[in-house]
Amino acid sequence: MAANPESEAHARLRRVRKGTSAPPPEVEDFADPPPPPEPAPERPAWRRRAVHAALAVTAAAVVAALVVLSLRLARDEPAPVHVAVVAGLSGPGAERGQAVLRGTRFHLDQINSHGGVAGHPVRLLVHDDKDDPETARRVARKIVEDGRAALVVGHTVSGTALAAGPVYAGAGIAAITPTATADAVTRDNPWFFRATFTNGYQGAFIAGYLNSVEKARTASVIHTDTDYGRTLADGFRKAFGGLGRVRHTESIGRVTDPGLGRRIDKAVAAVAEDASAGPVVLAMHEDAAERTLVALREAGVRGTVVGGDALSNDAFVARLRKTPQEKKAEALTRNLYVTSPLMADSLTGEALNWAESFRDDNGSLPSWPAMAAQTSIDVAIEALKRSGVSAARPGAPERQAVRRSLESMNSPEKGVKCLQGLMYFDAARSLPQPVTMGVVRGGKVVSAAIQLMPSDTAKGLDAATEIAADRSVRVADQVLVRQQIVSTGFNFNEVSALDTEAETFEADFFLWFRYRGSDDATAVDFVNAADSDVSLGSPVRSSEREGIKYRLYRVTGTFKASLDFHQFPFDRQHLTIALQNHKYSASQVVYIGDRKLLEQDQAEARAAAATSTPPSTGCPGGSRPAWTCTRPPWAAPPHWAIRP
Repeated sequence: MAANPESEAHARLRRVRKGTSAPPPEVEDFADPPPPPEPAPERPAWRRRAVHAALAVTAAAVVAALVVLSLRLARDEPAPVHVAVVAGLSGPGAERGQAVLRGTRFHLDQINSHGGVAGHPVRLLVHDDKDDPETARRVARKIVEDGRAALVVGHTVSGTALAAGPVYAGAGIAAITPTATADAVTRDNPWFFRATFTNGYQGAFIAGYLNSVEKARTASVIHTDTDYGRTLADGFRKAFGGLGRVRHTESIGRVTDPGLGRRIDKAVAAVAEDASAGPVVLAMHEDAAERTLVALREAGVRGTVVGGDALSNDAFVARLRKTPQEKKAEALTRNLYVTSPLMADSLTGEALNWAESFRDDNGSLPSWPAMAAQTSIDVAIEALKRSGVSAARPGAPERQAVRRSLESMNSPEKGVKCLQGLMYFDAARSLPQPVTMGVVRGGKVVSAAIQLMPSDTAKGLDAATEIAADRSVRVADQVLVRQQIVSTGFNFNEVSALDTEAETFEADFFLWFRYRGSDDATAVDFVNAADSDVSLGSPVRSSEREGIKYRLYRVTGTFKASLDFHQFPFDRQHLTIALQNHKYSASQVVYIGDRKLLEQDQAEARAAAATSTPPSTGCPGGSRPAWTCTRPPWAAPPHWAIRP
């Protein structure tokens, strides 16, 4: 493990440590210690007393020696470095808080297995602020009085982050919030940093997306009277005002105040009675959003509704589908969009490997708060390394050094290599990462078919030309390029003729694409095809429903393999089939593994393979055998899913 940090022994050792030790069947008869010898003949009492005294003296000497040895070992063991994690582990946002804690613990286990901070293990001090500002202040004071935390990762909502921020600033402890997006969290507090975007930018992005992708010229916003709701609504209104017209800005007050239902009904009525209200933006958390969305649909509003990052989770969607309107669940979530810093289904490279490892340990792909926690820990660990903190109870100079290390990460050149790429803080001490637009499909939040990405990811593109051609849009002094997200899946009928000498194999498979926009999304070449005859050809099935196109192809051919016999087990090989669009760059079209395939484990795939009657699915254009749609009954395990 020390010689090869990339060895899969790290992941396997973590799983072994969670198990219960047991001898292999071959040696069960030898695993137990032998029975004790027969007792010696009875000795005289005076001799027994002498032996007991001698044993007592010997035992005392052994105990003293062990104490001395343990103290010496304790002195030689590196002191742990402590990080406080504060999240709403109970209360209204418990799902988000628990996701942050799961992501933190999982990623920190990996970091500690690779040496922690310069050989010092990192220990977590976990606290629950219940998403309550007053509780958050008490927790912050408790962390300060404890004195062990070198920095804090938390809090998880804007209200608690704003409440605790002055406590950390007064005590000189740096804090990184993974998920609190209100601009004020970091605006006037040099000790607070943010591992995501601000509400101001998020609101401007929603405005640009609705205007550019949905072609909206009018829009409305309903918000709660909270730090999160106000700042998200303000960011949207300011940006959309320069693109079109905001018809309504309605506040429903605070969720805890009496008369919430009446205020929601009033706001919804104002929007529903206006035929030109346009798409509706919900700037609020889950509780208020659930009631407002139900009221909108009951009032006849069937168009686009957009929520912020607070609504971007499958748990919220599951709640919507369990409302009294369960029979209308599909109508309730149709045309429902949500923003997020990250979507698990569109991860690539190392980030996808991390997400799949997380799934193996936790049973599901990570939500965006779990991934934001991973980014926060990466940044926190790098700050601890750069500052040189090594004490179990750091003093003011050490904590000041941690803050300076975070503050110095202010450019790509001084940033931190995280799984999602290079991360650094902007002038607002936030990570300038793009916003991902999600859409509800099949009871899950998945990446929308069209995204807007920063133009610096599209090398060689002229911004003015792209904007004039309606392929780009300007958002908050930033040019965003339109990007197609293509959901892709393989159904392997046969893999054969593996030639270990020539390093080739033959494959017969179905390949499908689901996408919105240009048909050039299917203009792909097979990069590792052994001959030029391998191509998509004509689709064997095509359909379109609600703007989403579906194309199914059958492909057969010989492909090149990169076989590796350096690591045990030698009979486990990864056979890759690589796709590349020959018309567009990766910044303009991205191929992602179908989410259902990513979430399907091998046991489920094998069980589905044994099904004699393929189940029908909600394919575009009607009910068809599952192999023609998004979940083949004999689909390959997740690691066969397409990797960009």
